[in-house]
Amino acid sequence: IGEHDQAITALDQALAAGAATASPQDFAWTLVQRGNALDMSERAAEAIQDYDKAISLFETLPDHNHLPEYSSALFNLAVTLSKSGNPQRAVELYDRVVDIREDDVKEKPNWNASHHLARACLNRSIALRRLKRFEDAEASSEKALNIWKRLVEVEGHVDLGPYQYQALMEVGCAGAGLDVD
Repeated sequence: IGEHDQAITALDQALAAGAATASPQDFAWTLVQRGNALDMSERAAEAIQDYDKAISLFETLPDHNHLPEYSSALFNLAVTLSKSGNPQRAVELYDRVVDIREDDVKEKPNWNASHHLARACLNRSIALRRLKRFEDAEASSEKALNIWKRLVEVEGHVDLGPYQYQALMEVGCAGAGLDVD
């Protein structure tokens, strides 16, 4: 059994054990974790089901938009959908993540929220480019790049080079109307 298969088995057991006793937030987060393991095992359809269930469960909670696990579930579902050939739904989910993370950054500016906002903008750009919405893709990747530039220049984070490089490449591809991965 592979590493991901072991994780899936353990998460199956955790979900079975926690079905009656876990809090909705904990149960939903365990679904997200199993979705991650399923996605890494190239079982996208099953991962999408787990992410959808988790999102539905998170949405029953008050103030779910303020739960980092909720925006992570949306983000991970969007990544899987984009890789699986559904960039339209991925863009819709990335839009929700961007809205949530922008609110987070406005309410309490911090590195984590800013970084996740930039990642959502960059991934949204890739999905937009797949839809041949090149101007929107370029704007979204430029937004990501500007966030990372600020994190480097203002907050002194120097470990963002690979992200900035990817954002620059995305700006160039979208600006040139290239639909490449």
